[in-house]
Amino acid sequence: MKPRVSVIVAARDAGDTLEATLASIRAQTFTDWEVVLVDDGSNDGTGEIARTAIDRMRVVRHEVAQGPGASRNRAVREARGELVAILDADDVWYPSYLESQLAAYDQAIVEGRRVGAVCCDADLLGPDGPTGTRWSQRVGGAQAADITTMLHENVVFTSVLCPRSVFQELGGYEEDERIHLEDYDLWLRMIERGWEIVMNHETLAVYRLGAAARSSKVERMATGGSMIMTRALERGALTAAQRRLARKRRRMYEVVRRRAKIAAEPGPVRRAVAMARAAPAIVLSVLEHPERWGHWLREGPRSAGERRHAG
Repeated sequence: MKPRVSVIVAARDAGDTLEATLASIRAQTFTDWEVVLVDDGSNDGTGEIARTAIDRMRVVRHEVAQGPGASRNRAVREARGELVAILDADDVWYPSYLESQLAAYDQAIVEGRRVGAVCCDADLLGPDGPTGTRWSQRVGGAQAADITTMLHENVVFTSVLCPRSVFQELGGYEEDERIHLEDYDLWLRMIERGWEIVMNHETLAVYRLGAAARSSKVERMATGGSMIMTRALERGALTAAQRRLARKRRRMYEVVRRRAKIAAEPGPVRRAVAMARAAPAIVLSVLEHPERWGHWLREGPRSAGERRHAG
């Protein structure tokens, strides 16, 4: 008999966090699930940990790492459930995650809504322990995930519940690793195609933040964000106002990328010259996005980031 939910986990070298992640699946109050985990070329025994952790687990291995987008897509192709639930290999769910997400999904379907995904809130766990804040606070406390809101900010926490048929219709996650923010790209495409992202405001997960971002990581994320805005513009589904917003957001990504490259320049003189050349673009972006720059200059774009696959 097919399970109602297939839990999708993509993992690369996740040995130090995976046991806690899988334990949080076993603790779910809703029990009609399976787990499909893709071991994406790990060298630390990730696959072996997974195979012994859960009875209802199928492990698929990529001998050569293919990236989080390709790994999640592979897991969904292997899945049998009506719905898929995405869980990163370094996050954990609270026991009521599946029960609450399914209740929100079922209620939205009863109301006749065209549900593409159900997202939730999450507590943030930093390198030194709980931060005392939630995902929703980090991204501005949005009440809806419409296209304009999403062009301002990716407000959707990565651990969503999604009909497998919708995921397949959209072609899944982008597999080009330059995107780096493949979940953000998927949410935008989902909304453009007329699917609703239902916001379940319950705090149902713990999101593990990495250490402070290096310039190279910020540059990759900003490059991916710029690509996402370019692709959204090229698809032609945005209104004139939304196109202006996407271009403004792309300018911000480009300035963040440029600033990260400047930070990596060898020697103070070269950095000073490069910063002087970039100053007009930086000033324009600061004026366009005054509320963002404190966070961006410290940590880079808000995203699942460079974590243990996926995100």
